[in-house]
Amino acid sequence: MPYLDGPGRNDESVIHALLLGARAHIYIGTLDEGNVLAERARRLAHDMALPILEGLAYNELGILCFVAADYDGAMAAYEKALQFLEGSDEETGLMKVRLNMANVYHRRTDFIKSVTLYEQVLASAQKLGDEQMQAKVMHNMASFYEHFLNDTEAGIAFFRKSIELYQRAGDVVGLSKAYANLSSQYRTAGDNDKAMELLEQSLAMRKDEGEPDEIMQWYNRYIQCLLYGGEIARARVLVNDVLQRPHAQTDSAGAVYARLANMYVHYFEGNIKDAYEIGLRELVWLEEHDIGDVAVEVRETLAQMLDEAGETALALDMYKRVLEDRMRLSSARAETRLLYMKARFDTDQAAARAEIERLRNVELASAVRRLEESNREKSEYLAFMAHELKGPLSTIRLIASLLSDNVDLSDEHRQDFNKHILQISSRMFDMINTLLDRARTQHPDAEDVGVVDALMVWQHVLKSWHLRAAEKGIVLRVAADRTTYPVRITEQVLVSIIENLVSNAVKFSPASTTVDVDIRTTTHRNDSACLRLSVRDQGPGLTKEDLGRLFEPFRQLSSKPTRGEDSSGLGLYIIKRDIERIGGFITCESTAGEGATFIVDLPLEAAA
Repeated sequence: MPYLDGPGRNDESVIHALLLGARAHIYIGTLDEGNVLAERARRLAHDMALPILEGLAYNELGILCFVAADYDGAMAAYEKALQFLEGSDEETGLMKVRLNMANVYHRRTDFIKSVTLYEQVLASAQKLGDEQMQAKVMHNMASFYEHFLNDTEAGIAFFRKSIELYQRAGDVVGLSKAYANLSSQYRTAGDNDKAMELLEQSLAMRKDEGEPDEIMQWYNRYIQCLLYGGEIARARVLVNDVLQRPHAQTDSAGAVYARLANMYVHYFEGNIKDAYEIGLRELVWLEEHDIGDVAVEVRETLAQMLDEAGETALALDMYKRVLEDRMRLSSARAETRLLYMKARFDTDQAAARAEIERLRNVELASAVRRLEESNREKSEYLAFMAHELKGPLSTIRLIASLLSDNVDLSDEHRQDFNKHILQISSRMFDMINTLLDRARTQHPDAEDVGVVDALMVWQHVLKSWHLRAAEKGIVLRVAADRTTYPVRITEQVLVSIIENLVSNAVKFSPASTTVDVDIRTTTHRNDSACLRLSVRDQGPGLTKEDLGRLFEPFRQLSSKPTRGEDSSGLGLYIIKRDIERIGGFITCESTAGEGATFIVDLPLEAAA
């Protein structure tokens, strides 16, 4: 990828591009080239001290090892990935690594560890609402229940749920895999037409783009469906095409599946000699690579060929071996099911004991939680009040500076500035009194509410913000569609709403832009009249991640104030709580790079 080597390319985007390139090589079967790109991404992340990206690079190296059937190498890489990702906010990356580790345990037939990890990842995905990850886990668990616990009913249920989730997530690759695996259920049940229909859908979705071994395996199944459906000529055309593909010439599982498809076609064509030679040769590869289920199927087909060729003694010996292998596999699966049930029983017992212990201490725990919650609310409120006082103090400092530095100011202007200082100081005094009242009552809601004219309160606050916005070269425009807006609320909450929203708009807006404050009446969700306040800026906007955590306490967003102003991360959290307490709503509409609009709806009082 030479285009990544130019000037200015040594950044995170290069690492992401390298990892995407590595994944693409998996899809086309060039694993060595994929390893080169993934290792390059890992070294670059290491040199740039980016631990999360280094962890994701190790995860990609593990996937490459897994596809190459190097399960020890895969597990070593996944364990390295966990070291870098644990303790970070990269929940999706952690889930992927744990899911991949579960797949390794699955292949190693360490099914207890495998299903335990699957269930952990599924719980995390459900908590985060990640439907694509839920689909992947359920897909893998379906295979586990079907093939190793012999619980076909549970397997089908997991497959169907994974298909539903893949469809909602729009994951075509995952959906195609689920269709292909579900087809084996119908094939086992004797519904060859349905199995063939699912495989046709699966192959059409992938358009031969994907892991070559997997695609070859699906073609193998599809060709068998054609043969059992009597379409031998069509099967011959398709197998000839598959055998000409580059991956069919390699020493890989996919190539073996292609040649086994050819064996089945020869067999149905009546060419038993060639079919037998192909099957016997590929059987050695399957046993060397411990692909037991497929090896048993091939051996049984070889026994049928010997029987039809009149080699009764050899066929009998082959059938005996098939029976032994099936008994061995069944015994291993029965043991796995027993171990799994015992592990689940032990887990349930431990959970029951923990629940009993929890119930014994529930009263104490409840008292501790109440104390902690009370302390947390007091701490948050103190932090919020400090945040609220900081804005008015900044305005007073600005006015004092203007009075001091501009000796030519007229008496009229000085009187106007003094009036602003008096209004702001009075508001600060009210805030402190409120804080003292709350401290005395130890209850954050002990406030008297009344009908307040929101426009009058907001006009007083906005007068000072015209000055502060102008200092940054920002124009503050205010529009209202009426002269009074009666709202049942405390004056302090109204002040907090406008202070926070306008303060944030000015903080995050660059010079030579406009902040628009629009106040008007509208219809509430329950068809009642309400006051709608909109504050729109032309700042950097908010990312999807920022919007998701916007109203959480103490959250710092990705964008920074344009002049390095302070931001406690409490203001929006507190005003949202206060707005919702009186039946109002607050939302934000934003696209990264295009500014943000905060919208507040407050119930209007009916006219007297």
